[in-house]
Amino acid sequence: MLDHLSLEKAKELFGDRMTMVGGTNSASLASGDPKKIREEVKRAIDVLGPTNRFILHPIDAIFPDTPQEGVMQMIEAWKEYR
Repeated sequence: MLDHLSLEKAKELFGDRMTMVGGTNSASLASGDPKKIREEVKRAIDVLGPTNRFILHPIDAIFPDTPQEGVMQMIEAWKEYR
């Protein structure tokens, strides 16, 4: 089941031949917890960023009711860690 695939395993399996999209979770964005969002973004960039085949995005979606604050926190963390 791919929804339980670790970032490391995804990198191992696909990192050299596929562009991966994900790294955060919409539930994290909805939580508005800046620490959790920053940790997810940093980890995704640390693990998948070196592949140069990575697009940071919530693994499921940015839903219409996703708070803008969570999305902005994700963007700000991306700017810091990229």
